[in-house]
Amino acid sequence: MSKSGYKSFSWDFFTLLFVAVYSTLSFARWPLQPQFIDIYYHLHTAWGFLQAGGYSSWDFWQYAPFGRVHIYPPFLHIVLAFFIKLGVDIVFLAKISEALTPSLFLFTVWYFVRRHFGRRLGFFSVFAFGSSFSFFLSLFNNIPATFAIILGILAADCLLRGRLLRCALLLALSYYTHIGAPWVFALAIIIFGLLEKGKAKVSFAVVLCAIIIALPVLLRELLALKSIQLTDMPDRYFCEFKVLDYILALLGVIIAVKKKGKYYLFVSLFLASFIFLLYPYRFFSAQGFLPIIFFSAILLDSLYEKLATTAVKMSAFFIFFGFFILLFSPTLLTERAQGHESAKLYLFDSVLHDMLLPLENRRIASTSLWNPDEYIRTSALIKKYSRPNDIIYANYHILSACLATLSGRANASALFPEIDPVKHFSPFRVARIIVLTKDNSPAAINYVVAKYKLRFLGENRLLIIFSNPLAKAEFIVPKPCVPFWVIGMILLIFAAVFILEDKIMPHNLIKKYLT
Repeated sequence: MSKSGYKSFSWDFFTLLFVAVYSTLSFARWPLQPQFIDIYYHLHTAWGFLQAGGYSSWDFWQYAPFGRVHIYPPFLHIVLAFFIKLGVDIVFLAKISEALTPSLFLFTVWYFVRRHFGRRLGFFSVFAFGSSFSFFLSLFNNIPATFAIILGILAADCLLRGRLLRCALLLALSYYTHIGAPWVFALAIIIFGLLEKGKAKVSFAVVLCAIIIALPVLLRELLALKSIQLTDMPDRYFCEFKVLDYILALLGVIIAVKKKGKYYLFVSLFLASFIFLLYPYRFFSAQGFLPIIFFSAILLDSLYEKLATTAVKMSAFFIFFGFFILLFSPTLLTERAQGHESAKLYLFDSVLHDMLLPLENRRIASTSLWNPDEYIRTSALIKKYSRPNDIIYANYHILSACLATLSGRANASALFPEIDPVKHFSPFRVARIIVLTKDNSPAAINYVVAKYKLRFLGENRLLIIFSNPLAKAEFIVPKPCVPFWVIGMILLIFAAVFILEDKIMPHNLIKKYLT
């Protein structure tokens, strides 16, 4: 096929083919899902909102019965609570959240790039995505951050189209979705306004409007800063360096700067992403890698334009870069554990390779925290031998969060220990149900059983379940800060303003921005 044979349909067809392949690989992981711990926290928080009847600023469902301040932005939890209220199964929600998120992200990236930069660059953006398995994992490991990025990309789409009020609304909504990611897009919009002549005032106005709309959640986060205990978690330094991608991206930066105009948006996003340096994993291996994908795509698009002048050259182009990006894609992995740093080189570390051959790199692609038989049966036992207001505890905080989520009970432990409970206490004294893992020594289990006079309820391959007759504590549900009916009204107003933007936004301001 000649170069001219690649009509619009072809670029879109092959892009959607890639999206379909990655979606199929995501759903093929269904038996392993939910694979990461974060979704348990989000589902349990949604359950807590349902108990309260709306948004609660007090995390009473963790560190029960005393609780702690709750600062996580609520939008995803409100959406999950809506589906739980409709009767959607918790396990299904957890699985579909992880399986569907990468596809939504890829489709959004393609939509944005295709609309503003052409079908071919849209294709290469999806093509370049296949290089980093770590970035792929981050999409469904950090679901709120992914959705905040999706909203940020859609806000950028509205910005370039002059739909300024919609841009502000979407950016504001991203603040209600994740704590960190929205600031990257806000800063990117400001930088873009400074780089593009005559756009500074409007860019500042859009960001200011978004921040004003997001003030309730931002003030809540600011006031709660004193409650956050920053810990040096090892995963902060779990970084994967994609040297070949950095070389491609560096050349792509040069091309983007030369093209100017809308391409400054990619430059702005790259400069803004340095915020993530505070958390090296996010900068090198997760959200901060997105600009690298865009710049690599820009270089590939430029090389294709110059090199693929015949069918033979075009075939050679895709064979060469297909091998280096979709298969070879070497990665230098660095870790820090117990004060010691280590490094390892993976020669084949693309999304396709690690999804199809997960055991070869001994990576997380082949592992999961999900043990359905044991967890579901244990949750059924918890429901049978406890009351709705009782508290449970397992000796691993991840397991405790999972079982609390599945059984619909409060948790004496908690995920994300950066925020301490309002009062330190022994979970064995407050939890009606105690779950111990069998990797504990028999002596340790017998000691706990004797000390707290626990009663045996059942066991399975991994767990032993006890009741705690001495525990009398129950969690107390506070009144919601914002009831669900108020949240519903706010969302209706948001939707109405979004839809009726043309009648609300002054046309002279839009015209000024576009010219």
